Amino acid sequence: MAWVRLDDKRATNGKLRMAGFAARGLDEAAICWSAHEEDDGRISAEDVQMLAVMHGCRQWRRIVRRLVDVGKWDEVNGGYQINDFPPVRGDREPIPAWLRQEVIDRAGHVCQLCGGEVEPADVHIDHILPCSLGGRSVKHNLQVSHSRCNMSKGNRV
Repeated sequence: MAWVRLDDKRATNGKLRMAGFAARGLDEAAICWSAHEEDDGRISAEDVQMLAVMHGCRQWRRIVRRLVDVGKWDEVNGGYQINDFPPVRGDREPIPAWLRQEVIDRAGHVCQLCGGEVEPADVHIDHILPCSLGGRSVKHNLQVSHSRCNMSKGNRV
């Protein structure tokens, strides 16, 4: 599963304000779809139409034209390129094996979120301060957790 990170000033983005609220919604849907498809901000015209119809947008061609006119999207062969495509979470480097092992050794196979014993096959290395909030993959920011504990924590501290 890919995650995208949107700028917290997105609601005041000049290009999106000029394009309109419906255009912002279609842009966000297209960003999520492109991240899911791992297409680096490219989306086919067919996928744009599919997303628009799924969300009840009847005048999607006009909205797409606005996104192109304000420079948020560029027309490319058979679709569109989303300008300023946000980085996808899957782009970050994996935690090195040596660091992962140090974190496991420190915790002794105990989940740092619930206190339960973690089976070796279920070990997740969790970022205490999530990467989406600026956390880094350094020893003091990593802890052992069960997969279910880590997934239910999400990007909360």
